[in-house]
Amino acid sequence: MNVREAVRHLSGELTSAGIVDSRLEASLIVSHVLKVDRGNLLLATDRVLMESELEAVFKCLRRRVLHEPLQYVFGEWPFLDLQLEVSPSALIPRPETEEWVDRLLETLIPKYLGANSIRWFADIGAGTGAIGLALANGLPLSCGLLCDISPEAVTLAQRNLARHPAAASRLSLILGDLTLSLHDSAFDLVASNPPYIKSADMPGLMPEVRDHEPRMALDGGKFGTSIIARLLADLGRVLRPGGLAAFEHGDGQRPSILALPAPGLSLLEAGNDACGRERFLVWVKR
Repeated sequence: MNVREAVRHLSGELTSAGIVDSRLEASLIVSHVLKVDRGNLLLATDRVLMESELEAVFKCLRRRVLHEPLQYVFGEWPFLDLQLEVSPSALIPRPETEEWVDRLLETLIPKYLGANSIRWFADIGAGTGAIGLALANGLPLSCGLLCDISPEAVTLAQRNLARHPAAASRLSLILGDLTLSLHDSAFDLVASNPPYIKSADMPGLMPEVRDHEPRMALDGGKFGTSIIARLLADLGRVLRPGGLAAFEHGDGQRPSILALPAPGLSLLEAGNDACGRERFLVWVKR
């Protein structure tokens, strides 16, 4: 079986399993096994796969048709300039998160603080460590604290820090519940991608999300804002005057979030993603 035939076969199997973008995913699986990017794969459609390669391709296929996320099948996934290990221990880094973190680094921090003025930042609910590592890369004069309540997520983040030693040399990891372990007035920046799915909406999520990603990283309580409310209640304590807090939230949640108590904080920015959906908020410590 050559590359063209393998992609065609996988695409048909994935379509039958109800996988959206089956052709794309088929080519990604073959590219992953052959360790080439998709552009080079298109130049090698007549290449015959070795028996070991075919075995690896079909092993990936067997997992994917059961709606295991492709990221978990591969065991790694990119986030901005980082290549990260991913597993069911933590939420899969998403393009929407990449987008607002990149905007934070490229536009919002220079606008409101100046990148070189950030000495300490925190990534709350760090998961894979994606946000904390991206901030460390983008803020080379800063140090960061990555915090998560899940021991499994902290262990995964530790492995990802080991993949990026230059950034990791300025980062620390702790096991903790949101900001409760953070010192008063210690941070110039706090970033987070907290759980924000309504509990009642959890059963209706795609099986890739519902059945494989950690519920703790998704479920935001009855209204989807329980964790966000806890963050807002304490962020003013841990930020230095003039410090920023930025976090992701769900589309349609913004009015209810802005009605929550946020002692010591003032709203700076309310940003949407590339599809026009409400995505993130930035606050400043007065």
